[in-house]
Amino acid sequence: IQAAIDGNVGNMGYLSTLTQEEVQAIAEVLPPSTGGDPGPDYSDCTACHGQPPATGAHDVHTALGLGSTSPSCNACHDGATHNSQVDLFFPAGFDAESGPATDNGDGTCSSVKCHGGQTTPDWWSGSIVVDTQCTACHASGSSQYNSYSSGEHSRHVSRYDCTVCHNIDTLQGGHFSDLETSIFELDPADTIGGGTTRVGSYNNGTCSSVQCHGNENW
Repeated sequence: IQAAIDGNVGNMGYLSTLTQEEVQAIAEVLPPSTGGDPGPDYSDCTACHGQPPATGAHDVHTALGLGSTSPSCNACHDGATHNSQVDLFFPAGFDAESGPATDNGDGTCSSVKCHGGQTTPDWWSGSIVVDTQCTACHASGSSQYNSYSSGEHSRHVSRYDCTVCHNIDTLQGGHFSDLETSIFELDPADTIGGGTTRVGSYNNGTCSSVQCHGNENW
């Protein structure tokens, strides 16, 4: 038992505060080993529940590349142990620019980098329509890593939807491609133009064949 605690086997390291006498007392009341099935490998998140669990927004996050392998559970459950409760902790890499990622205790989270630091929808009943609810994760200004403030944003966002310039098809192909990491995989400039947008193309700061006003420098 002590070796398992020292090696944090199955996350047993949380028992490290036990004295030798307490560890021995546990050993004495345990039934003798029969050499049979040792039971689940508790270091594997799938030992006791599905991967991902069939609850809340797990399936949504898995579809975005989060949770496809056991270690990625740590993106939201960093350092979780088996203690009869849900441990929700975020690695520092997922902190928003405005502060550390936080579990609000009401089904929502705040200051998560993936959500642009905005308060997330309720885990159990909320949702985000990513094609149209851009401001659910993107805030105007420069307070977050994914805030929009470049060029002529201030003149356009009060009059037009984001999808007038940003191509939904391109966003779906890469914007949300890999939440296994906290970095953004797609350059926002690569989402401008084509498809159902009003912009023919965008290159090096210049919008071409724009339905609203022809060619313009951003």
